[in-house]
Amino acid sequence: MTGFRSALVLLPQADDVDPIDGAFDLWLEAAGWDRDRMELRPPADHENFGYRVCAVHSCDRVTWGQANQGMCPGCASAWIKAGRPNLDLFFQQSPNRDRWHHNSALCAVERNGKRCPRPARQNGLCSTHFDALEAAEPDQTLVLATLQPLETLGAL
Repeated sequence: MTGFRSALVLLPQADDVDPIDGAFDLWLEAAGWDRDRMELRPPADHENFGYRVCAVHSCDRVTWGQANQGMCPGCASAWIKAGRPNLDLFFQQSPNRDRWHHNSALCAVERNGKRCPRPARQNGLCSTHFDALEAAEPDQTLVLATLQPLETLGAL
C-alpha cells in the first residue's frame, strides 16, 4: 500500500493495572525503552532494532551503510585523514576522531577586554555567535561589529 501511514498509539491503562503486566510493555522493555527519558534505546544485538557497532577497538558508536568499511563516520574520517592505513591495524587502535565539540579554543568575540567564554565551534566563533552571523547573511560585517561576549555555559 502506498500513500498510507501507520502510527503506534499508546493509551493509558486503568489505574489498577500494573504497567509491567502487559506483553507489549515487556516487549518495550526488552527493546530498550527508557522510561525516565521516554526514549527507545535498543541494544545493538536486538533482533529487530539491532545495529552494527564501529569496528574500531573501544569505539561504541553506530555504523551505517556499506562504504564506511564498518566504521562510524568519525572513525572513517580519521582513517581517510590518516591516509587509509591497513584496516586490521587501524581497527586495533583506540578511536582518534576529530571531535569538534572537544575543541578547547574559545570564541573569538571580544569587547572591552572581555572575551566570550564559550568554546569555538566554527570559524572561531561559538555556536550562538556563528548562528547570528549566518542569519545576517547580507550584513555580516555590521553584525560582526556588534557581537557581544555571552555568559559561560558552565563546565563542558
